[in-house]
Amino acid sequence: MSGSAAFPPAGFRRLVNAVTRRTGLHYYVDKADLLEQVVGARMRLHGCRTCHDYLALLADAECGDAEWRELESVITIGETFFFRYAEQFVALERTILPRLIRKAQATRHLRIWSVGCANGAEPYSIAIVLSRLLDEAGQKLADWRIDILGTDISTRALDQAREAAFSAWSLRDIAPTQRAEWFTPVSTRLWRLHEDYRRMVTFRYSNILDLLRPDGGPAGPFDLILCRNVLIYFAQAQAVGLVHAMAGRLAPEGWLLLGHSEPVSDFRPFLETVRLPGTLAFRAPYAACGTARAAARQPVHCRRDPPRGRWRACGARHADVPRPSGPASG
Repeated sequence: MSGSAAFPPAGFRRLVNAVTRRTGLHYYVDKADLLEQVVGARMRLHGCRTCHDYLALLADAECGDAEWRELESVITIGETFFFRYAEQFVALERTILPRLIRKAQATRHLRIWSVGCANGAEPYSIAIVLSRLLDEAGQKLADWRIDILGTDISTRALDQAREAAFSAWSLRDIAPTQRAEWFTPVSTRLWRLHEDYRRMVTFRYSNILDLLRPDGGPAGPFDLILCRNVLIYFAQAQAVGLVHAMAGRLAPEGWLLLGHSEPVSDFRPFLETVRLPGTLAFRAPYAACGTARAAARQPVHCRRDPPRGRWRACGARHADVPRPSGPASG
């Protein structure tokens, strides 16, 4: 199946338009060779002679949606690993999550959404940090309702996330002692995350473009949304629209974290930009004012600037996480 015969110009333009319309992945507009390679494999599997045949398959009422799910799984870029971007995880551990815990003391309920979660490394990393923060502050995880949602357009990635078995490559920024603490070896090459952390996270299929439809996508409010290294594959105008939609799903004073290479970084007036050591974060506007607002703005002091490279959990003692009142047990 030659490229010119299988992908006539008019048919290929239709294919690119269909992919970008369905997934928003503007990335493939100037990656013709890569898209031909990926789609070509699916075409051979189904015996399609040209991309016109494949487009007809995608439009088929009975099997089109299932094929779209398979195509979405192979055209998405699923590279991720635990505690990716150490600076952001230092900000999460020392500033963002402690403030959210403090704010939620009355309800003991936190909702967190990991957009484009791939194999689950990101939401599971959040679960580990939250568990550590609560434990080192003397609070019981069982007393809290922690809802961490991971969504992705790749059904294959979601299957891997639910399995929670990871290779050394996904764990490359975790020290051996921490790996032994958080994971159980299941083979010479795979480690499975402990069940306590797995129970904190649920996964489901979701197309981020659903956010642009009325009542589309997961319903808020969320205390924290992570959408890191997702928007770089979208056109800038579409990326801004998606951030606006995510901002509308944040709880008052909720936080949004994006990747370092996203196409835009100023989302005023619907989000405040917060400069933290080594990274930027975005926050929903405050609902309150006066004394409460001033208190909430007080910084959480760190002993030093966040390290670059491997993330190292520093524990709740470096952040303002409330401890339970009353006498200590002996």
